[in-house]
Amino acid sequence: MQTVSYSRLYSLGNFENERIEFEDAVQPGERYEDAYERARMVVEQQHVATVARREVVNEKRNQIYELNQKISTAENRAREVVGYWRRAVKRYDELRTLLNRHGVEIGGLDEYYLPPAPQPEPGEFVESDDTVFCPHCGADITGLATLAYSGPEPECEPGILCPKCREFIADE
Repeated sequence: MQTVSYSRLYSLGNFENERIEFEDAVQPGERYEDAYERARMVVEQQHVATVARREVVNEKRNQIYELNQKISTAENRAREVVGYWRRAVKRYDELRTLLNRHGVEIGGLDEYYLPPAPQPEPGEFVESDDTVFCPHCGADITGLATLAYSGPEPECEPGILCPKCREFIADE
């Protein structure tokens, strides 16, 4: 029994190559050239299918990248809005205190059906007017939220974990 083999190396771009090889038996009564052409067609069809799959994968990869970019943009915008909200609530409380000192009573935000400003998550950056440096390594830790522990007994007192030297700085 005779066999025929066809092999081809395809350049896929970006310094990538793909070698496809097909070997098949020459059927009784079949011309060698016809078997060779059949092997060549199988290799070509396989290459076309591979290119189509790569295009789909690349398209999906690009869609995922674009969605991740949109998510990142939305997260950044949400953090920005939360920062504005926190500053507005802080300013409202300052003005309310000032007015109360002068005999003008105004209610808290709960009277206006506004929720209080969200509290920062542990380790989340929040804006601050004061610059704070780590006493251990000197890193700027301005705006780091105080670590909070839940449970009946806290593991330690509230404080900040320096992202640079990983030392704990207790709140004063």
